[in-house]
Amino acid sequence: MGLMVAYYLISKYIFTNGWLNNNKMKEYLLFLFSGFVGVIITFMSVELYVMTFEDNLYTAKLFATGFSFIIVFLFRKFIVFKTR
Repeated sequence: MGLMVAYYLISKYIFTNGWLNNNKMKEYLLFLFSGFVGVIITFMSVELYVMTFEDNLYTAKLFATGFSFIIVFLFRKFIVFKTR
C-alpha cells in the first residue's frame, strides 16, 4: 500500500512526464523494482559497514539508509522517470 501511495505522489508531484509516461504499468513495475534495489542496497550496506568498521548496528543503519536513499533517488530520476 505504501509503495502505491509513494508511486502516485512521486509521479504526480516530483517526476512528471517521464519516458514511460504513456505506459504506466511498466513505469510502476520499474518503480517497484527500484524499491527492491533499495532494500538490497540497504542490507548490503549494513553488512559491509559492520564488517569493515566493526561499529554498532545503529550507526550502520544510519549510513545505509542515507546511502540507499541517494542510490534509489538517482535510479528513479535517471532510469524510471527520465525525461525524453
